[in-house]
Amino acid sequence: MKIAQIALICGLAYFSYHAVAGNQGLSQWARLQDEQSNLEEQLSTLKSKRDKMQQQVERLGDGSDIDLDLLEEIVRQEFHFVRPGEVVIGNPLPETEVAGNLDLFDIGTGDQRVVEQ
Repeated sequence: MKIAQIALICGLAYFSYHAVAGNQGLSQWARLQDEQSNLEEQLSTLKSKRDKMQQQVERLGDGSDIDLDLLEEIVRQEFHFVRPGEVVIGNPLPETEVAGNLDLFDIGTGDQRVVEQ
């Protein structure tokens, strides 16, 4: 009888431990709940970005009625274009992009070249 009680207690302890800390236990379930909420937050962020991009595509039109202000904004941000006579104050490019543009630098000394127009 005593061996049966010890075996029952050991079995209950084993299953109780795995019910809480096992691969499919309560702690894993709580971690998966946190991961699900983080992924749902990422999904909502990505959906809002997608909607914003879709609105930009619609505003750009099919080519016949292009929103010129939006087009200019995109060209300035993505390609760093400026109008003639405009002065750029500061560095619009991140440091890594500037260092990667070899045509802007003197390869021998590493100093930036100034191109005058």
